[in-house]
Amino acid sequence: MLVLRDQKQADRQIRQCKSAAAGRNIMPACRHSPVASRCIAHGKKLVRRGGKSTCMCAHRPWSLEQKQQSPKDAQELRMSPRPHSGTLVANHVGKGTSMSLRAIAGGAFLTSFILMGWTARAASPEENRKMISDYYAAYASGDMGKVASFFAEDILWHIPGHHPLAGTKRGKQEVAAFFQQLGKGNFRAELIALIADENWVIDMHRGWSNRDGLANVDTVWVLAFKIENGKIKEARNFSFDQAAADSFFWQAYRLKPLPDRLTTE
Repeated sequence: MLVLRDQKQADRQIRQCKSAAAGRNIMPACRHSPVASRCIAHGKKLVRRGGKSTCMCAHRPWSLEQKQQSPKDAQELRMSPRPHSGTLVANHVGKGTSMSLRAIAGGAFLTSFILMGWTARAASPEENRKMISDYYAAYASGDMGKVASFFAEDILWHIPGHHPLAGTKRGKQEVAAFFQQLGKGNFRAELIALIADENWVIDMHRGWSNRDGLANVDTVWVLAFKIENGKIKEARNFSFDQAAADSFFWQAYRLKPLPDRLTTE
């Protein structure tokens, strides 16, 4: 954060910084404080070049006038220890009047989000963890309608392997149809571990089929769930034994013979 004496000075120096960044090289020499490690005008770190303090934003040393002005600057202008890109605070030290442009900018952003309907927030890790726990409880109940309620409308579900059900399922309806097919294999899941942050939930579980007198699969799976707005936005599935999974799916979900298996589109 850099502190300036008035708004006009702030606006002028912002324009100068932008002009220099665009390569027009019209920035005047920077004003530095002898007790600060940053350029007062632009908030850039100072470096030593040829025994002189130089501002990285313009690579220009102090002028004699600047050196004479620096003690006054050191008294009137204070530097924040944590520079913040895009945030300015105009402050008259000792006069008791201050204006935080950061507060104004923050209010403007908040207003725009409200007007645009962007009220979504990142859920806490515990909220995301509970959501996936509830999802598995719904899956165990066999209620596929309840399971689908956890899906975002544009969900992506990635199934690994080389078998009839492999590939990326796109959209809530297609993912729900995939789960309907899994139901025919009488699949069950038993959670082993579950970790989460604000955007992702990673679970490890035992997953097995339970078909009487037919081929079955029983292995460990890892799923990475991406969470947005309280819904599963994306899921990536990883199998501990992909070869066993492929073998099972080929036996349990047979393709129609040609030409019936091909679409007409």
